[in-house]
Amino acid sequence: MWKNIILAISLAMNVFVLGYAGYSAYQFRSFIGGDKAQMEIHIDKVQNRFLRHLEGQDKVAAERIINARRPIITKAVRELHAARRDAMQTLRTETPDSAKLAAALSRSQEATSQLNEALHGGLRDMARDLSPEARRKLGKRIRRHGDN
Repeated sequence: MWKNIILAISLAMNVFVLGYAGYSAYQFRSFIGGDKAQMEIHIDKVQNRFLRHLEGQDKVAAERIINARRPIITKAVRELHAARRDAMQTLRTETPDSAKLAAALSRSQEATSQLNEALHGGLRDMARDLSPEARRKLGKRIRRHGDN
């Protein structure tokens, strides 16, 4: 009797864990695979976490700066994911092609540079356009986030 109950509980837990793992893998693959909706949702979440620390004109200015750079950021993230996916596919082959791997890694570096340029340019614009109080809030938030 107890064995059947323990077996049923164990089976239910396994189904839950496997279901959760499968769903998480699906979400991750759709994001990495370039599913536009998932990527936009992720970028929206990051933007909202950033903007929630600002108020009034500072929030409007920061949102304008972010939205101006968003197409560049989205394109760079997509290219970065594609380049890294290509590099991983090349590495999984029986005999990896050095030229393909080098090309994929170069694309990854270029996309990372474009992404950093867009992000750093946005921070420079915010440093110029935001009030001293808003800059302090963001600096504190960025420092605290980096320490975690």
